[in-house]
Amino acid sequence: MIIPTITYGQKYGLGSYENIEVIGDRVSSLINPHFDIDRETVKHTERNDFKLLRKYIIRRPVIQEDICKKCGVCIEVCPVDGKAVNWLHGDHSKAPVYNYDTCIRCYCCQEMCPYDVIDTKTPFIGKIAYKLKILK
Repeated sequence: MIIPTITYGQKYGLGSYENIEVIGDRVSSLINPHFDIDRETVKHTERNDFKLLRKYIIRRPVIQEDICKKCGVCIEVCPVDGKAVNWLHGDHSKAPVYNYDTCIRCYCCQEMCPYDVIDTKTPFIGKIAYKLKILK
């Protein structure tokens, strides 16, 4: 099973693969037999100047450390090689920490946190950019 949301939904009794009802066209009619997925690592082509700005503009996940249960689900579901969220120095007694330089802002950690203790925060410059409608 490679779909974490379904896997955890099943784990917490919210349904399973067998209970998914597909409505609409038959799935077989949507399959392209000539499609070949490239599972190689995507080459990062982002310009360095935007990478620096991204850190100060784009909304990012933030763990509420005081109520985090330290279960590690956020680490487990992080799709980034090397993990963008992890235990600091392997210390499981404290909430995991983010490396925002490697975080791709997919928010899987927030979506999958079983205790709902991960919020998002927009950095100050990002708030200004959104307010001025430079970003949407």
